[in-house]
Amino acid sequence: MKKPITPAAHGIIDYLFAAALMVGPKLFKLTGLARTLSYGFGSGVTAYGAMTDHLVGMQRKSSSNGMHH
Repeated sequence: MKKPITPAAHGIIDYLFAAALMVGPKLFKLTGLARTLSYGFGSGVTAYGAMTDHLVGMQRKSSSNGMHH
């Protein structure tokens, strides 16, 4: 089955999503729990993306296609 996006595109989308989560609190003047959760999830998405096995991943610890090396 053909995938709707390439693994590289998926990795880039992950990083863009993480950036949105990290910029959101300042942009929308979030405070308290909303701010903390946004930063926390943004950090988590960044870390997970960096460890994923795709072209833009840094560590390649987790496979983006469900298959491990």
